[in-house]
Amino acid sequence: MKNKARRSLFVLSLLLLPAISTISACGGNDVGDSFKQLFIPKADLSITDVTSSDPVKGVSILQSYTRSGSTLITTYKFNEPAVTIKNKQGLPRVIFKQMIVQYTVGGTAIPAQRLPILITVPASGTFSGSIPILSTAESLVNSVFPNNTFATSQSAIGEVTLLGVDDNNNLITQKFTTPIRFETDPTNFTDPSASVSPLPSPKAS
Repeated sequence: MKNKARRSLFVLSLLLLPAISTISACGGNDVGDSFKQLFIPKADLSITDVTSSDPVKGVSILQSYTRSGSTLITTYKFNEPAVTIKNKQGLPRVIFKQMIVQYTVGGTAIPAQRLPILITVPASGTFSGSIPILSTAESLVNSVFPNNTFATSQSAIGEVTLLGVDDNNNLITQKFTTPIRFETDPTNFTDPSASVSPLPSPKAS
């Protein structure tokens, strides 16, 4: 049994020797560094929070009206999601340059959009900031507020996929979902100076 075990160790040594020699030749004298290069670390992210700058309205599009003389002006306020993304300790920086956004309104999915973005999650660090999924969503605004009329729906769901790479050229995707609220303030929609013409009195028979 001892001789058999010795032969097995000898064969294993012969198999490992060429691999170690190759690593030493490629990586210099430090074999440990060469082994490290075989295992390229990849960023490991997690989204810990999705909130809004408006704690009452949440992630939302708020429509309102103002008047300039006889001209009715429609304005929109976009309360974007504020997102916190954490990277694990010792893992490389990530840069997101694109995102895919899918909106579902009243059970109907609007075609997904691929939009440019620039978000950096530091090595071993955290990103916390606003991600503009609403102010760039022309198709969503047109669907919910057709021709700048009152909101046709009160809520939707936004599904967001961030696309990027880390400093070791690993592809990184990160997803989050958020409810979206829609609201119209009808104040000033009707011109207060406009008066309704009285109906003519019926003629006596």
